[in-house]
Amino acid sequence: MKDIPPLSSYDLKGRLYTRRPGTEDEIRGALGSPQATWSALARAAPPNRLSSEALVFLIRSVRDSDRNLAGELIETLIHRVLQTARRWCRGFDPMTTEDILDKVQTEILDRLLALHPTRASEFLEVAFELAVKRRTLNQVDKHPKRMVALTHSSSGDFEDGDSPEERAEEQIAAPGPGPEEIVSGLVDEKHRAELIRRARAAIKDPCHFEAVLLRYAHGWPITASDPSKPSLERHFGKTSRQIQNWINKGIQQMRESLGEDHD
Repeated sequence: MKDIPPLSSYDLKGRLYTRRPGTEDEIRGALGSPQATWSALARAAPPNRLSSEALVFLIRSVRDSDRNLAGELIETLIHRVLQTARRWCRGFDPMTTEDILDKVQTEILDRLLALHPTRASEFLEVAFELAVKRRTLNQVDKHPKRMVALTHSSSGDFEDGDSPEERAEEQIAAPGPGPEEIVSGLVDEKHRAELIRRARAAIKDPCHFEAVLLRYAHGWPITASDPSKPSLERHFGKTSRQIQNWINKGIQQMRESLGEDHD
């Protein structure tokens, strides 16, 4: 198998961009598999699916030789772009939200399909989700007025898809702080990195960790009747009951690991 060509751009400190070792392992694994399996690998559930960074490399490797396959992979990648972008542009009216999403999608596609590598285009193979986040926040800055605040409401209203029974289930009796107390710090920039590190260490299953993070740090509902809104059901392709069980297990593990010394 041929070596994976290195990236050629440098960051602002003059350091050559490099892919994560895990990304290159994924790329080698995909290149050693029939191309007919790539779409399935891209659509697999976490943690078995191809990372977005590996997907960018594979799209670029086949865009001239197999446009059908490239199109399938691009469709999957754009779905991820929209999922990520929606997390960072909440609170706008539907028309403004769609305008932001369209512009972010276009900017990412322009970088993905650039004929010649640039720092911006190669960054997609280094930190794809961060690139999407930055593009989204750049667009958000152009629309300063939002319909609602980004923090959780303290009024006791239920989010779309949350029944009183589901909210009560999140508070399953257990000693120590409740889940909101533990994870509320995830939206505090001062403590976020440390809390995420500790939460990730506490929650054994990566899917459970992602579900807790999206539910509490980003405010995603478990279910949403509006298909334009993100929900954990659609994101994971699992039932609300299974996702709730994931969250309960994750919260319990966080209580055990973080509860006693959480500020």
